[in-house]
Amino acid sequence: IVTLRRELKEVEILYKQGHLSQNRLIAVKTRILKYLSNRIAQEISFNDDFYTLNKVTNERKANCLGYTQIVYLLSRYLGLSTAILSVGEVTFAEVLDQDHIACLVYLTDDKKIAMIVDLAGKIISKPFVIEEELIINPTQKTLQINNNLKREMIFLRKPVWPLREVING
Repeated sequence: IVTLRRELKEVEILYKQGHLSQNRLIAVKTRILKYLSNRIAQEISFNDDFYTLNKVTNERKANCLGYTQIVYLLSRYLGLSTAILSVGEVTFAEVLDQDHIACLVYLTDDKKIAMIVDLAGKIISKPFVIEEELIINPTQKTLQINNNLKREMIFLRKPVWPLREVING
């Protein structure tokens, strides 16, 4: 993970110096995020009963909350701007009869391009332009996701905030 963090910092410096295009920066961030997500999915299996970070790390099992916490923490450690996303309307969540959450990872500083990482739902989206989704052609589902985003951030901030000291430690 240290190597990924170093690589990400190097490409961001090159981008800010004008030596790297935004498309190349997005491609590198996408590759790193996919690698990180796939490694997490390989190491931690899905189990609806596991959600606290303690149980996730000890038992190597997680539900959508556990996966989201791990992706959130590690992507933030790497320097990626990440938010929590409520995706409660997906079919998978309806089967489990519960809310479902995932991570929204921004790939640009202006937060116009992002990806969705939902390891419990086995989804790692392609990069997409948020403005098109939220402003130009918003659907009811998109607006609901936008409204739930703030609520979910508050929900996860309390248990995740103390772990910043452990990671930065």
